[in-house]
Parts: sequence; structure tokens; C-alpha cells
Amino acid sequence: FCTFLLNRGLRNTFVNGKRFIDEPVNENTGTDKMTIGEILVYVLMFVIAILFIVQIIYQGAKYPSATAILIRTILLVPIMSLFNARRRTGRSMVVLFGSLLFVLFCIMTYIIIGVPQKASVLTMYNTEIKLGETTIGELMENGFDFYMETENSTMWDLRNFHESEVFKKYFDTMDLSIPKGYHRHSMEKAPYSEGILVKNDMPIAEVTLHGSMTKEMPLKDCSIIYLYIREIYMPTVRKDETAIKLNGIDLLTEIETNTLKKTFGRKLIRPSQIESDKYFIVSWNSNSDHLFFNSYAANIHMDDNRLTESIELECQIAREAD
Repeated sequence: FCTFLLNRGLRNTFVNGKRFIDEPVNENTGTDKMTIGEILVYVLMFVIAILFIVQIIYQGAKYPSATAILIRTILLVPIMSLFNARRRTGRSMVVLFGSLLFVLFCIMTYIIIGVPQKASVLTMYNTEIKLGETTIGELMENGFDFYMETENSTMWDLRNFHESEVFKKYFDTMDLSIPKGYHRHSMEKAPYSEGILVKNDMPIAEVTLHGSMTKEMPLKDCSIIYLYIREIYMPTVRKDETAIKLNGIDLLTEIETNTLKKTFGRKLIRPSQIESDKYFIVSWNSNSDHLFFNSYAANIHMDDNRLTESIELECQIAREAD
């Protein structure tokens, strides 16, 4: 709209009997085409500017106002150099103004909203689990079983899984579904949305399911949004001699801090305190939290030998801010 108003204003403005939009707006008189060498120079200027901008966005996400000013300043240098490389008229100025507004819009959108985060990958029993994507039906096809929690469970129920009457095995022939909406932290949880993930008739993790924000979803098509391997399940997992990996890091061997830093980078929370706290947190989060895109988190506790004691993964489904 602003570009339209500028274009209309220049068309209706006359200087020395000529429309201002057709008059030159710089002092350069050259109208010939740019040579390949010149083009390469300006391309290089833009590449350097973009590299600086990427670093500024990466380092200054917490200060959007200052970041936006720096980005505009850096980007204007190659743009104005290219603009003044040849004779330009008011039409060129309208195009430049519109382009700058579009670039500014894209930059501010990135700073405020961010970009979608890639779901973390947990590998168990040679099966990849991506929170918010992997469904119960897919896990059942890979040899897992899901036992639904029919009423609130206690620690006794978890420790004595085979004796407890709280959990009921789910079969994909059952006509069960989860209501639409998000129920992870609701006061009243959705029926059958929580339960135990079982492998080889042994419990290995507690899970929470999510169907859809807009429609009721069959239980087998619901995705896992929360997975918790408690300390009481770890002996079973280790006995099976399987590998549990998070984004390629083996969580059943001694965990090296340097490996964590190399793999997760800035997504690792408080990396300097991992060794003293004996746990680490990884957060995959966009600038807008879960307002537009899913966000993910992993919380891993370790013992004195830096071996995993418990694994907790959570996915926040994109929705309005809580």
C-alpha cells in the first residue's frame, strides 16, 4: 500500500514540466548494462552483508529492536551501492522502496516468529520416535504395545505394572478416539490419552498422546507428545541391550559434555553446569514459542558415572499462547 501511494505521488508530481517518476534521482549518467565483473562485485557485497545479518540474527534474537536497526543499516550499504551504479529514475526508486519494505517485513517476521524447529529424534529398539509425528499405530507396527491408563495411577501401579488393574492393553480394533484440542496440561485430561509404552511385555516408558487441534482423532492415529523413561524402567532397557539415542547420541553409555555441545550447540541449556548438576536440558524452540510452530524439549538426568538415569521428552503443539 505504501509503495502504491509513493508511485501515485511521483506520477502526479511534475518538475520542469516532466513527471518526477521519469526524472533521474541520482547524479550517475551511465545507462549501459553492467559488466560481469561489476555484477560479481555487487553479488559479493550482498553475500558479505547477508553473512553478517545471519550472525546478528543468531546472536541478537533477544533484542529484536536493536537487531532490526543493525540489519537495515548493513543491508542498505550494498543496496544503495547497486542503486547508484547507474542512472536511476523515480520508477527505480519506487521498486527499491517496495523491495526494502518486503525485505524489512521478512526480517521482522523472522525475528518475531522464527522458523519451524526440526523434531528431535529418539531411537529405541531400532525405531525412530519423533514427538508430535510418530503415532501409536506406527509403534505397534514395530512391535511395541500401548497400555492405556484407565484411572489415575500411582507409583505402586508403575512399579507393579503386571499386577496393576489401572492399565488396559490397546488394540487397533478398538473404537477409541481422543477429542480435539490440546490436553497435555489440562485440568481434566482426555480419556485414554496417557499410558505405558511396552516392549517384549515389559514397560519401558510413560507416554501422552495428542490427536488434533481441529477434529477428533482415532487413538491409533494419535501422536506421542510426551515420553518419560523413569529410573525404574532403565534396568529393563539396559537388560535388553538395546541402544537409546537422541539425535545420534547414545544415552546408555557415558555421556561426554563436549559431545553434547557439538551436537546440540546453543540449544543446550546451561552447558557450563552440566557436570555439576548431572543433568542437561535441550530446547528446540522458535522465537514465538509454540504460537506458530511446535517446540520440543529434552531433560536427561545422569548418575555419578555420567550414565543416564531418566529420559524426559516433550513436544508443545503449536497453538495460542497459554
